[in-house]
Amino acid sequence: MTQGTQLLTDNNGNVITAFHGTYYDFDYFFPLTHFGTEYAAKRVLNEGKWERDKNIDINKSKIIPVNFKRGNYVEIPDLNNHYTDDWQAIILTHMNAEDAWRYIL
Repeated sequence: MTQGTQLLTDNNGNVITAFHGTYYDFDYFFPLTHFGTEYAAKRVLNEGKWERDKNIDINKSKIIPVNFKRGNYVEIPDLNNHYTDDWQAIILTHMNAEDAWRYIL
């Protein structure tokens, strides 16, 4: 973060930290990546679906803490589909069109 970057905060001014649970190594998040509480990230890791992927070691889970820049996120309902290809249509569905174009162009 550069100096002076404003992070998303709660009503008391405390920086909000969200979490992402995974077994994969990666450098950036794709659109519609799921973030939630630390408890939710741990719960996702225990769902058992990971055992289907033979390319990962299910003994090496990762909980990644994330802070968002103010105004640099879109909150949408959990879709229970982490592999949605048409993320632009989903954003348009859950935001007013004027705001949505900032994220999809």
